[in-house]
Amino acid sequence: MSSDDDAPPLKRSSSPLFEPSADIAAGDSGAKRLKLTDDDDDNASVDLEQQDVASIPQHISISKEDSLHTRDPYPTPEYRDHINRSATHAELEAATSPLPTDLVFDKRRPRLAAYHPFIEIVEAEVPKACIGFLRLYKLRKQEGYINDTMEIVYEKIVESCIPKQRYPKTKPVVFIGVMGAGKSQLVSALLGIPDIAVTSDSERGTNIVHEFVGLKKDQETRFLVEALYYPVDKIEKRIMTLCRAVFDYFEAEKQQETDPDSVDEADIDELNDRFLDATNVLHTILCDPEDDDFATKDALGEWLKHQWANSTLVETVDKLMGLTSAYMDGRGVENEIEMVGASSVAQLKDIYEGLSRPPKSLNGRHPWPLIRSLQVHLDNDFLNQGVTVTDTPGLDDTNQTVVDATKNYIHRAGTVLIVAPNSRCAQSSDIRDHLRLANSAGKMRNTQLVLTKIDVQGGATNNVNLPAASRDAIRKTEEAIRQIQQRKETLVEEKNRIYALDNIDAKQKDKLRTIDQELEAIPGDLEQETNILYQHQVLGRNANTREDMRGKLREITRSKNAADLKTHFTCSTDYEKLQHGTPVGGVPPKFDLGGTGLPEIIELLYRVPAEERIDTLTNIVQRKLPRSFENIISITSKTSFERHHEMRNAIKSTLENQCDAVYEMLKDQLNGSFPENIGKRIDEHQDSTWPNAVQPIVKKWEALPGGTFQAYCRRHGHWKPGRNQPETHWNQEIQSVFAVELQKGFDGFVDDIKTFQQNLQVNIIDMIFMPLRETLNDKAFHSASNSAGFLKAVDDRKDDLLWALNKAFEMLQTAVHQVRSDAITDHDDDSYVGSAMSRTYDYCATLSAKDFPKKSKQQSGNRAAKVKTRNGKSVSGPHAERMKRIRALVADPGPDNIFCAVGSAVSNSCKDIIPEWLKKVEARLKQTVESIMKEFNNRYRVPEANGGEKEGAIEAELREEAHKALEYFYGRGKMMLDEAKKWEQEGQDA
Repeated sequence: MSSDDDAPPLKRSSSPLFEPSADIAAGDSGAKRLKLTDDDDDNASVDLEQQDVASIPQHISISKEDSLHTRDPYPTPEYRDHINRSATHAELEAATSPLPTDLVFDKRRPRLAAYHPFIEIVEAEVPKACIGFLRLYKLRKQEGYINDTMEIVYEKIVESCIPKQRYPKTKPVVFIGVMGAGKSQLVSALLGIPDIAVTSDSERGTNIVHEFVGLKKDQETRFLVEALYYPVDKIEKRIMTLCRAVFDYFEAEKQQETDPDSVDEADIDELNDRFLDATNVLHTILCDPEDDDFATKDALGEWLKHQWANSTLVETVDKLMGLTSAYMDGRGVENEIEMVGASSVAQLKDIYEGLSRPPKSLNGRHPWPLIRSLQVHLDNDFLNQGVTVTDTPGLDDTNQTVVDATKNYIHRAGTVLIVAPNSRCAQSSDIRDHLRLANSAGKMRNTQLVLTKIDVQGGATNNVNLPAASRDAIRKTEEAIRQIQQRKETLVEEKNRIYALDNIDAKQKDKLRTIDQELEAIPGDLEQETNILYQHQVLGRNANTREDMRGKLREITRSKNAADLKTHFTCSTDYEKLQHGTPVGGVPPKFDLGGTGLPEIIELLYRVPAEERIDTLTNIVQRKLPRSFENIISITSKTSFERHHEMRNAIKSTLENQCDAVYEMLKDQLNGSFPENIGKRIDEHQDSTWPNAVQPIVKKWEALPGGTFQAYCRRHGHWKPGRNQPETHWNQEIQSVFAVELQKGFDGFVDDIKTFQQNLQVNIIDMIFMPLRETLNDKAFHSASNSAGFLKAVDDRKDDLLWALNKAFEMLQTAVHQVRSDAITDHDDDSYVGSAMSRTYDYCATLSAKDFPKKSKQQSGNRAAKVKTRNGKSVSGPHAERMKRIRALVADPGPDNIFCAVGSAVSNSCKDIIPEWLKKVEARLKQTVESIMKEFNNRYRVPEANGGEKEGAIEAELREEAHKALEYFYGRGKMMLDEAKKWEQEGQDA
C-alpha cells in the first residue's frame, strides 16, 4: 500500500509539503485540501463503520442492481498492460461499452472540463464502481476476516468513493474599490437581477459585506438572507477598540489643556473624528430612548466621559457588552445567525435597511456593527456551483470601522477583483493602494483589475495612438459607414430623378417602393455600424490601458518575477439593457454582449471552482482509487521469487543513498545562495551606507512642528494631512533607502531558486530513478510475475515526487516573497521597519511636558539637552527627546540602527524558512523511499518451503472485485475524464 497515493496526475490545489494555509476559513465543509501525506482525509470519510452490510449501498445511494460491474467498461491497453491480467478476445468484446452520446450541454456555462456532462456521470458512477468491493469486504470482516494492511486501503477507498464530498470549498470572489466605482452595479449585472446589490453614487451603499451564495437546502423563498454575527469575543474586542478611541480623545483633550504645544491641531482633529465614529457606532448599537445615558449621541458621549474619569476601560466594556448581548437576544439571534426570507427585490431592500444599510433618518438601534457579513442565498447557476460573490463597502468610507471590516474580509477571499472607473484609472492612486492591500493579504497571485464604465468617454479618442489591429478595424468600419452614406445619397438622387419624370410607369413605381425600403433600413444599418465603430475605438483604448497596467504588480511588489496584472473592461448598463431590454425613453446599448466585458467576468467566476474540482476528480479517478485497488490486488496475490531479501535490501540501499546525495546537493546550493545574494548586500550597507543616505529624510522630519512630530509617532509613522494632500509614511521613506539594493538581492535569490528547481528535477531522474532501474535489471526479478506492474508503480512514485517538489518550490518562492514584502513593500506595524520602529514610536508618543519639569537655576546643570531643528531653532523637553530617539534609531551608524534591525529580520526569516523547507523536502524524499518499499512488500514474498500455499477464497473474491473496479477506472471512467478535458482544450484552441 502506497503512502502517497493521494498524488494527482497533473496538479492539485494545496501544497504536499506544508500545512494548509492559515487563511482557510474555519468551518470549511466538504473536502479538505489534498496533500501528498496520508493524514489529509481523516475527518472526511463516508461513515460506513456505522452502517450494517445491508445498508452500505443505500448509504451511498445505489442499489445492488446499480453496480457498474455489469456495465462492462472498455479496458484500455494501459489497463491490460498495467494490471497484467490475461483476457480472452470474448472477454474484451464483452467489456466494451460505448460512452453516452445523448448529452445535454448547459449553454450558460463556459467550455470547461468541469462542466462537461460526462463529469456528472463520472461523479455518479464512481461510488457504483467501488460498492462491490466495499460491500464484500464489509461482509467478510463481520464474518471474522482480518487483514490490517487491507483495512488501511479499505478506509482510503471509503474516503474517496464519493467525489463530491472531496471537492475543496471555494473561497469567495470579492469585489473591492472606492465608493461609486461601480462594484454593486457590476455585481447586480453579473447575478442577472437588477438592484440586488446595494448601489450608491459616491456615498456609502452598505456598511458590511454582502455575500451572494447559491440556494440553501430546502429554501422556501426566492431569497434567504442570513446575517452572520461576530462571535462574542470579537464583539467584545470591537467594543474595546471603540471605547479606547473615545478614551484616547479625552486623554488628548486633557493633554492639550495642560501642554498646548505638545499636541498638533490636526492630530486632535483626527482623534475627534475617531471619537465621533466610535460614539456613532456605539450609539447605533445601544440607543435606548428610555435610558437617559443612551437616548442621544451627546448623552452617550457624556456617559463615556464619566466612565473615562471614574472607571477603567475594562469596566466600561463589560457594561456595554451586557447591553449588547441583551439586544442580540431580543432580535432572536441563534448561533450567531439571524435569518430572514424575501420573495422580491423590494423586500430584499427592506431587509438590507434593517440589517446592513440603516436609513439616514434612523432613530433607534441598528445591528450592523455586530454583523460580519450578510449572506444572500438565491438561485444562480455559478453560485450553485459553489462560487461566493462578495460586494463590499467602499475602501474610502469615512467610517474606519466599515473600512476595517472590508480589509479583514480580503484575507478570507480566494480571488480579489479591484474595481475602478475606467476614466480615472490613469490618475488614480486608489488602484495602487488596493494592489498593496491585496499584496499584504497574500492575494497577489489571485488579484485582477476590473475597470468599469467604459462607455464614459475620458476625452477624445485619437485613433493614431491605438493599436494597429484597432486602427485597421476602425478604418474598415469607417469605410462601411461611408459606403452606407454614399448609398443613401445615390438612392435619394435616383428617387428624385424618378419623381421628376412626367409619367411614372408601374416598373418605376416598383423601383420607388424598393428604394423606400432600402432608405428605411439605412438608419438602422448606420446606427449599427456607428456602434461598431464606437466599440472598436473603446476596445482600442482599452488595449492601451491594459498595456499601461500590465506591470503594476511588479511595481507594487518590487519583484521582476511578479506576473502581469490581468485587466478587464466592463459596461454594466449596456449589459443589463441587452439582457432585460432598454427602459422606455432610454438610450439603446452601443456595445454588443461581448463588448460589455461581463461574459468574460462570468467565465472567470465559473472558472473559480472548475479547476480545483476537475483536479480533485482526476486525482480520485485516475490515481487515488485505482492505486488503492491495485494495492488490494497486490496484497491478495503476492509473487514469490528467490533472492527476495537480497533484492529488497538492494532497492532500499540504492534509494536511501541516492536520495541523501540529491538532498545534500540541494541543501548546499540553497544555503549558499542567500548569503551571496542578500546577506552580502545587508552586511555591506547596513552599518554606514544606509544611515548616511537617510540623513536628509530625518532632517526633513525634524523640521516638523512638535505636535505634528508627535502625531507621526502616535500613528507609527503614518500621516495624512488632508483629503487632497498626498499620504506620507516614515516607514516607507526609510524603506526607500534600501529597497533598490535589497530588490536586486531578492531577484537574484529567486532566480537561483528557479535554477535549483530545474537542477533537482534532473537529479531526481539521473541520480535516483536511473540507478534504481539499474538495480532492478536483475534476471531473477524480471522473471518474477508482475514485475511490469512494480516498475510502473515506481514510475508513478517518480511523477508524484517531481510534482510534490515543484509545489514545494512554489511554496518556497511564496515564503521568500512574503519576506520581500515585509522588508521593502509593506510598511505597516507587521513589516520589518514597522516592527523595529514600533517601540520607539510608542515611547515618543507618550512623552509629555510633565516628564520634563522645569529646573531651578541651582539645577541648571541637569537640564535636558537642547536639540537644533533643521531651521536652526533650538528645542528642548519632550520634542527634543523624541527627535533624539528617532535620529538615534534611524540615522546614527552602528549595530543598533533600524537598518541593522531590518537586515537581521530578513536574515533570520530566511534562515528560519530554508531549514524548515529543507526538512519538508527531506521528509518527502524519505516518504518516496517508504512508498516504493511498501509497494515491493505488497507485491512480493519469500518462497515457502513447501512451494507456497494456495491463496484463500476470501482473497480471491476480493481480488476479483478489485479487478472489476479497475476495469471502470482504467476504462470508462478514464475515457470520460479524458474526453471532457479534450473538449475544453478544443474550445481554447478554436
